[in-house]
Amino acid sequence: MKENLHLEKGKKLVDLGCGDGKALRFFVKTFGIQ
Repeated sequence: MKENLHLEKGKKLVDLGCGDGKALRFFVKTFGIQ
């Protein structure tokens, strides 16, 4: 589930760019992924 979330965030990161970058960082910190 964490991996799937990470992949989804990764895709969004490409679309939204910097905006979702912060969200991705938050998820990484929260779930402890890569």
